[in-house]
Amino acid sequence: AVYIFLPPPVEEPINSLGLGLRQVDGATGGRDEFICPVCGESYGTHERWVRHVRYQKVIEANDEYPVENTHLSLKEEDLIPPLYPTPSLKELREHFKEEIAEIICVVEGIDPLMSGTFQALQSYQFEDIVWNEKASFAPCLHIAKKDFTVDLDRFHEIDLSSSASAMNPDISYRRHDSVCST
Repeated sequence: AVYIFLPPPVEEPINSLGLGLRQVDGATGGRDEFICPVCGESYGTHERWVRHVRYQKVIEANDEYPVENTHLSLKEEDLIPPLYPTPSLKELREHFKEEIAEIICVVEGIDPLMSGTFQALQSYQFEDIVWNEKASFAPCLHIAKKDFTVDLDRFHEIDLSSSASAMNPDISYRRHDSVCST
């Protein structure tokens, strides 16, 4: 007798909010999500791949390439959008609020003089995230000729000057433990 053991059905531990596993990495440039079927080039976002195809079509048409097996063979309807649309900031905020307890960031580095390694951990909870589309990080990197300085006192500062809602009650101004001035 032959026995086939099937794994039990797997339930998602959290709501995926319609995003495919690791799709966000493609959107942020951490990995390539879209591969061109003609040339094999890879792109992090659907939009970049579509631009690539459209550009290559112009070049190939100008150079009188044959249609078969070139970008010219791809029709506009072949350039379908991704299976999972990118969620809005409101959807992400709700998902984080309901499904995610915290995000832990790990930064590792090596001291070039002593070859010592160091690691910094930072925890972000819902209250620590600025849910404002117009917000941006305040500048904390200063460059003067060959000198680079990071102002750790400003590392977590958020610039809301371009935002009409500068006094948003959803913004946390909690000072993070990892940023200490000496």
